[in-house]
Amino acid sequence: YFAVLFLITSCATTSIVVDPFDSSKTYMSDIDTQWKKLVRFFSTNQIGIGTLEKDSGIITVNNQNLAVNLVSEYCAIETPFLWTPTGGSVVGSATLVEEDEDFVTANVNMQFTAQFQSCDLYGRCNYMNKPCQSNGNFEKALLSALD
Repeated sequence: YFAVLFLITSCATTSIVVDPFDSSKTYMSDIDTQWKKLVRFFSTNQIGIGTLEKDSGIITVNNQNLAVNLVSEYCAIETPFLWTPTGGSVVGSATLVEEDEDFVTANVNMQFTAQFQSCDLYGRCNYMNKPCQSNGNFEKALLSALD
């Protein structure tokens, strides 16, 4: 009976409603100034840079070892019953597009995954990865850093 109850509750999903947020913003600035701010944001916020391509204005992210606190801060997900969050990952990109000499548009596109574990009384553990929708905190922080 307990095994059936556990199976039902562990497979149940709840959806979290995320308020709409901006993932793009235009700045009255030059591309070099905004590029420096963008690189500084990634280097000071525990998000690993995959590639830097200044000529195309793109920074890719492929960070497989996000700390639990960062996943909780950036990811809209509820912890499944009897599971413990252990971290997560993020993939995506941030781009800067020069509209003209005085305007630059930044775009942020990130996808998060939360990692969980569940261990029984004998120390045997199961692991689970769940995609989770961004709650907008990462995007808001990045776009604010470019102000």
